[in-house]
Amino acid sequence: IWPDYALAHGNLGRVLLIRGDAAGAMTHLQEAVRLDGNNPQNLLGLAEALAARGAFDQAVAALERAMKLPLSETLAREVFAKRAEFMKRQ
Repeated sequence: IWPDYALAHGNLGRVLLIRGDAAGAMTHLQEAVRLDGNNPQNLLGLAEALAARGAFDQAVAALERAMKLPLSETLAREVFAKRAEFMKRQ
């Protein structure tokens, strides 16, 4: 209904990622980041989709972009942990 609704793209991307559709997740998470690049949840989801496809360097870059944004303590821990995990796999 609203193709420019970043939250919907981000949520759909996360669901597709959970279901194992990394390619579909990438499409929606990239769109979510394009529409709202200041949402760290969108960047975290994109990083997870990139990592699922083996693009760990790009996943780390997305997380480093998220790290520059205001983060809750819980989200900061998740972002930093994922970054460390993906850096080991580069």
